[in-house]
Amino acid sequence: MKDKAHIRVALIVVGFLAAIIVVGFLATSSCSKGDPAVEEGMSPWADAETLERWTQTTLDELNGRDYDALAAAYATGDVTAEYLAEQFDGPLDALGAYEGVTDSMFVHGQSNARPYTCVVWDLAYENGTAQIRASYFEDGKLAALLFMS
Repeated sequence: MKDKAHIRVALIVVGFLAAIIVVGFLATSSCSKGDPAVEEGMSPWADAETLERWTQTTLDELNGRDYDALAAAYATGDVTAEYLAEQFDGPLDALGAYEGVTDSMFVHGQSNARPYTCVVWDLAYENGTAQIRASYFEDGKLAALLFMS
């Protein structure tokens, strides 16, 4: 009876140690593949005029609630117009009429080893302020779009 109990305890300990090793391996392997930190400025491929033109188009589509056009601009192809409407209709309703850009900057980084540049614009609206962060890959496709009010 004691032998069976010792065997059960030994199997539980071995199983527990194996689980710890697997979790440790997965945790460290995913950490080593992270994207580099974001840096101020533009990617080597980028120029300010093109990025500002792309961002103005994105902002016009956002303010005009042309969510089909915005969804089509995404590089991944998995963003829907319905999702964008759910995310942006409330804040846009609360902010009122768009008035203009008050400040801007560029940052750049990589997403899955693909370089992007993010245009950050501070925006004025009738009832408050917001910030748009539109990130683009070299081909002009949206890597990400954030709108914070």
